[in-house]
Amino acid sequence: MKRIARSLAVAATAGSLTLLAAPASLAAASSTTTTPCATYTASNSYGYGQLSVCPLGGTNYRISGYISTNMPDGGIFGPNCAGWYLRSGSTYLGLGTTVCAQPNVATSTRNFDYSTTLSATPDSAGIQQVDL
Repeated sequence: MKRIARSLAVAATAGSLTLLAAPASLAAASSTTTTPCATYTASNSYGYGQLSVCPLGGTNYRISGYISTNMPDGGIFGPNCAGWYLRSGSTYLGLGTTVCAQPNVATSTRNFDYSTTLSATPDSAGIQQVDL
């Protein structure tokens, strides 16, 4: 029994020593920096939410987050909808994910996570009312 316990102790010590000595290739890989994601939060009378834009390389981006609206349903006049828009300086990059008010639902929320191509790097985002 003592022999098994001693073998386990030696194996555990040897294992912890090998974990401390990482190969040089792993140490070099961990020093690589990547461009961070930009996170935007918005809230106005149309809706509220959070949006993260992460560069994937070139003009490709991963966009994720959520958008909510607590506007009333538009009834026979159509739905009240809110959507994220992206800008790069004064250039409008387009409308992203939208959410529309639902009958008898106090707050409508939509989660999203997708990849897309943008003509420029976004530097601002906001929520606007969308007519469908």
